[in-house]
Amino acid sequence: MVVVISDLHLCDETVGKHNVNPEEVQMVFKDLAASPFEPEEIVLVLLGDIFDINRSTLWMEVPEAERPWGADRNKAEAHASDVLEGIIERNAGVLEALRELRSFFGHIRGKVETVYVPGNHDRLCSLFPSLRTRVRLVLGIEGGEEGFLPFYDNERYGIFATHGHECDVFNFEGALEAAPIGDLITAEFIVRLPPTIMGHVEGMELSSEEKEHLRRNLQEIDDVRPYSAIFDWLLYQVKANARLRKSIEVAAEELASHFETLTYVQEWYSKHDRWGFDEADKIQLIPRVLTSLRLDVASSLARFASKILAPF
Repeated sequence: MVVVISDLHLCDETVGKHNVNPEEVQMVFKDLAASPFEPEEIVLVLLGDIFDINRSTLWMEVPEAERPWGADRNKAEAHASDVLEGIIERNAGVLEALRELRSFFGHIRGKVETVYVPGNHDRLCSLFPSLRTRVRLVLGIEGGEEGFLPFYDNERYGIFATHGHECDVFNFEGALEAAPIGDLITAEFIVRLPPTIMGHVEGMELSSEEKEHLRRNLQEIDDVRPYSAIFDWLLYQVKANARLRKSIEVAAEELASHFETLTYVQEWYSKHDRWGFDEADKIQLIPRVLTSLRLDVASSLARFASKILAPF
């Protein structure tokens, strides 16, 4: 039996508490173990984005050069290791359930093993040797610093599986060591937006309860899919919070400008800017739409941007 789990997006909770409960993972394994089938073996395939290294406020606190898309790879690895340790600490129960897979399938005489296939949000777990070693340890996978395959291939079961980001130009840059622009949209915009808005509302006459409600509401951006829907989500926040309209608009415009000035973003634009309406043009629409939030045409721009960025 092959069991495939993907997109747990285990985080260090610096951007909000969105992690899966250990009981939910245990329930899945218990239900499978209680099934009437009698498999000869169990292979658990963790098919990408199990760990989410991008969704952490730590990347806001370090210089641009020390982020995964910066020039200082050694510092980036050290910071990524810190994020991973935070994830491990806050998801100890979930990781224990994954690591102790055999305890749920003690009646299986054959092998019980776990295979880890990295996705785009845990790309760094495959890129950096120290993270590879740590991931293998917490998941109970042998191999030390040995790299992970970007796919799972099992001829016996007729299975070939990948996380799928390799088919998305915004989330795969052609090589493991090259940061996709999607990483920066996550870390440099999505993660930054809630605290940036909260910074702009600090001086407003809001009760502590109102501020806490707003903070939790803003953290829901972490659950918006696809990313193109963030345009509509932002517009909804503006319409639903009349008193906060100015703060939300200013914060969005501020982050749009911040995104445009990043060295790696400029390099990515140059690399992907070709004839016609290309990938660079599509990404450049993000700051243009965000800086138009206060215009009457914002809704139309958001719908247009969402349509052309639909796969993203």
